[in-house]
Amino acid sequence: MAQEQKDVSNTTVVVLLAMTIVVTIVGTWLVLDAVMLGPVKPAPQSQPSDTAVVTFTLIEPPQNAQKAQVSFTLVQPEG
Repeated sequence: MAQEQKDVSNTTVVVLLAMTIVVTIVGTWLVLDAVMLGPVKPAPQSQPSDTAVVTFTLIEPPQNAQKAQVSFTLVQPEG
């Protein structure tokens, strides 16, 4: 016995399409509002320093070394 399938009415399709368009427009507007028009927070500004100390030490690697590691450390000046 073959089952008879009922078609979805055109009104239902139009309503679902309209709801999809409205949700898409509202979602796009909310995202653009948050990204482009939202409050802009300035980056924190650090105080300029008159002096700086930089130490860089090179250590000769073993002959069979295949990896290297470099480490930099920022230290607050004393005084």
